[in-house]
Amino acid sequence: MPTTRTPINRTSHARISPEATALFERGLDIQSCGDDDFWEADGGKRAEYIEINNRLHEMLNLKPWHPSPLDVYGEPPADDQHPEYWRQMVKLRAALMASTEGRWVEGEIGADD
Repeated sequence: MPTTRTPINRTSHARISPEATALFERGLDIQSCGDDDFWEADGGKRAEYIEINNRLHEMLNLKPWHPSPLDVYGEPPADDQHPEYWRQMVKLRAALMASTEGRWVEGEIGADD
């Protein structure tokens, strides 16, 4: 049965809450120690980092195909199929960094990645 409903293309807007900022900072803490690469059994904090990524995606109203704002730096990789998503997340990362009130400065982590 056909519908007369007109689809509306609503763009989602991320709202940076204090909780999202706190999660982002915790993710940066884990990254800065390199613990995001190792599972808890090996002395890392990978499961916690993945949970933080998942909760950030939910809090910031991101789609599953968006890269994590914790994992984007500079220009998208050459093989990226959708560089516009990467650039959106770079802007969101900058806004999250600004929300940390100077406790984190871009370039402290991920500069060599």
